[in-house]
Amino acid sequence: MSCRQVSLSGHLLLGDGCCARTALILAALFCSSGCMSLRRHGPVSQDVMIARQLSQQGMDAIHRGRYEDAEQKFASALEHCPSQVHSRYQLANCLWKRGAQHEAIEQLEAAVKLMGSEDVEMLVELGYMHANVGRLDLALQRAESAVAMAPECPEAWQLYGDVQREVGQWQSALASYQRALSYDRDNIEALLACAHVYEKLQRPARTLSTVNHLEAMIPTQHRPEEMLTMKSEALVKLQRYDEVLSYWANVSQDRDLSTDALAQMASAQAAAGDEVAAQETIRLALRAAPPAEQAHLRRLMNRLANRSDQPRSSQVR
Repeated sequence: MSCRQVSLSGHLLLGDGCCARTALILAALFCSSGCMSLRRHGPVSQDVMIARQLSQQGMDAIHRGRYEDAEQKFASALEHCPSQVHSRYQLANCLWKRGAQHEAIEQLEAAVKLMGSEDVEMLVELGYMHANVGRLDLALQRAESAVAMAPECPEAWQLYGDVQREVGQWQSALASYQRALSYDRDNIEALLACAHVYEKLQRPARTLSTVNHLEAMIPTQHRPEEMLTMKSEALVKLQRYDEVLSYWANVSQDRDLSTDALAQMASAQAAAGDEVAAQETIRLALRAAPPAEQAHLRRLMNRLANRSDQPRSSQVR
């Protein structure tokens, strides 16, 4: 279940790394009992046995990619054993995948309540789900609960920073990302988010140093284009024009660039005073761009031509 979408940074429910401990907890619960009510001593009831079988059938359906069948199995399992956390969690997964986001949130809210003090990772997932349906106030509440419950959990601080960033609390977001990095210094998502915040706060030197650190961690072909544009803009703001020209020359040799990246490259070339190269880059982008993007590129070409006689932008701290 992809809970982090759009401006949030890509987080999967059950099995995407950050929720590994939740998966292990749920697996242990499922294998040992299949129902939270089995904490009481005594024989396993028929309802519990049926719920366990249905839940296993649901997992088998997920492994085959049959999420509609899986959803039905988990829902049936909960009819027999409403306190079965594993089925409720996986039902939320299936509901989210078919776009029933509010129903998925209801199921995950219930699973969090059932897990009690063991729900930090699910609480993080719940925060991202709320954020993606526009409930930023609830997302912020879940983030605050997560960091209070597990102050050394980097994923909790990552969520907190992501939500703070969404509501425009830039300095607070930066502090949260830095806290996440204090527990996981090679957290690429947190580093990339820090670079975005530094850019928003007009701190190009810090943006540049953060992107440089990321470049040492990510091979050229796998670097997101946002890294390219952030580095380019930081170099321009620092008036390191020779470096930005050399940078784009190397990047364009190492990988194919989208029309957006080519437009950014042209802007950097123009800022560095190489108007001829900028115009040629725009022409290259126009040849590759779909019709819907060509008008934007032509406007950029005209704007670059009109500013050719203007002084370079002043330095920003």
